[in-house]
Amino acid sequence: MVDVQVARSLDEAGVPSVFMLDGQLSAYGIDIVRMTSAWVIADELIERACEALRSADFCVCEKGEDCGGMKPNLDFEDFAPAYHFHFPLRKDFFPEGNEWTETLELYRKSDVLPNLPDPELGPPTPDDPNYMLVSDPSLPVDEIGIGGGRWPVGAYPIKIPRVPRFIEAMFQVILRHNPDNHPMWSQWGMGLSSIAGYSDYCLERQKVNILTPNWDDVNPPARRFIELLSGGGELKDCIKYLSEVRGEMVERGERPQSS
Repeated sequence: MVDVQVARSLDEAGVPSVFMLDGQLSAYGIDIVRMTSAWVIADELIERACEALRSADFCVCEKGEDCGGMKPNLDFEDFAPAYHFHFPLRKDFFPEGNEWTETLELYRKSDVLPNLPDPELGPPTPDDPNYMLVSDPSLPVDEIGIGGGRWPVGAYPIKIPRVPRFIEAMFQVILRHNPDNHPMWSQWGMGLSSIAGYSDYCLERQKVNILTPNWDDVNPPARRFIELLSGGGELKDCIKYLSEVRGEMVERGERPQSS
């Protein structure tokens, strides 16, 4: 499994990592098509992480942001992964010279999880407020045969953010985005939307929602945003709230810098 190979290669190189986006959302039990294997690395270790994956025979893309596989995302985002790799021998069916179906992406922690502590090597403690394992017993099991949900007991220890911390972090990411770039259409905004819609997803399938029974553990101002996003309101209300929070931060001199 590629994700385990990545995690093991990084651990052996002494590089702690956090699993994000498609794989992380899948572990949460979200029904999602896996297109990326995304990892967050402490800024000072990003070069070591890249070299570790090169040594594991992953093919780093030398085109960077000019790669055709990156351009669709960058239409709506203010930053790209520090490095990305193409899975070997996984050619897709898209035209115009796009050669690969999936990418492995390394992100700087300052871009994605700036307010969380740097991850450490090895599993987090069971009561860690920020990180958990993909096999954590609090995650839902795969009840409808789509391959999502928590990983089996004894699976390789891969860290993901706890749901409240993920919501807070993604709120900060889209808050930094240029409003003209439609931040809710970015992969970070779409991840938030997936979490917000999980309760309805469970209702439709008569499935118990153990992932997001409420938003009580989400800190302000992200809590109000996820309440709006999950409450059946219009997207314009969410965008309005983003603008209000930006305005308040400007008044306090705290407006986050765009990446």
